[in-house]
Amino acid sequence: MGIEHIIYPRPVEEYIYLKKVPTGEKCPECGSNNVSRYPVICSLGAKMVVKCQDCLCALRYETPAPSENWPPYQPVTDGWEASIAG
Repeated sequence: MGIEHIIYPRPVEEYIYLKKVPTGEKCPECGSNNVSRYPVICSLGAKMVVKCQDCLCALRYETPAPSENWPPYQPVTDGWEASIAG
């Protein structure tokens, strides 16, 4: 048994799912009202995305509030300005 089993135990749930919160907004691309907000990890880092669930158009990416507990960890470099590697 490696350390990864101690830090990240096997889930006990049969299915793991993500709670997507409907926003009630209208998609500018397809006109659908099926728009939800949920956490994602992307090239911009840990964000909350507001996205159409029908055409997958991303309306916007938002910085998560501290109360949303996303990401579930706090990186040491959180809040640091990015610099050009040289």
